[in-house]
Amino acid sequence: MRIRFLIFIAASFSITEAALSAGDFGPNTCMEGFVWREACGLGDQVCVPPATREQSKQDNASAASRVQPGGGPSGPDTCVQDFVWREACGPQDHVCVQPQIRDRAADDNGARGARLKYPYCLSYARDAVRANQIKDRYFCGFSGSRWQSNEQAHFGWCLSSPDKALASEMDARYRQLDGCSRNAGREARGIPPPSATGPPGSTPPGNPPKCCFLPVATPGGGIAVGYTCGPSCP
Repeated sequence: MRIRFLIFIAASFSITEAALSAGDFGPNTCMEGFVWREACGLGDQVCVPPATREQSKQDNASAASRVQPGGGPSGPDTCVQDFVWREACGPQDHVCVQPQIRDRAADDNGARGARLKYPYCLSYARDAVRANQIKDRYFCGFSGSRWQSNEQAHFGWCLSSPDKALASEMDARYRQLDGCSRNAGREARGIPPPSATGPPGSTPPGNPPKCCFLPVATPGGGIAVGYTCGPSCP
């Protein structure tokens, strides 16, 4: 269905093609059957089963009763016996919960990408933002809708665009960075910079080969952001 590539961007996610439709809650929309956890407020958009969100609400409501009066070895938030800090939203989350609840929160955090409804377009949007940051770091001076750090804008464009348009846009973005600086293009692609060392008389590698970035099929039937370099590129 699509060209096969030898190299995949490590941060990419797989997604069924049916999910490439208009989003309802933006890039962090959960797949069917999951809701935002909201353990630490509306900003906690890790996708969890509804029962886990209800558990988080109950734990928050009981937080004061699970802290040792007067504090303890871990400071004023020291938990009573048999309870531990939840740490769902990081080490600052000191709501005291049973150990299995903390373990579940860690598991949910690890599964975050797999539970998103639109992981492909989220990956595309984050890659576009990262490329824009690299553009600024190298003072390339590009402008226009392609070059911005509005992740939501890139995400929305991805949802409404066919695969060929995404492929063309990614390829054009990296080619522009190549034209600004070979190191900018390398950094954006994830290609290590030319080595400064080598045998006597050797020279560092030159510009990266002609590369193109396209959605690719994965063994599980989804797609991911991948790239290849060489004569197969348009």
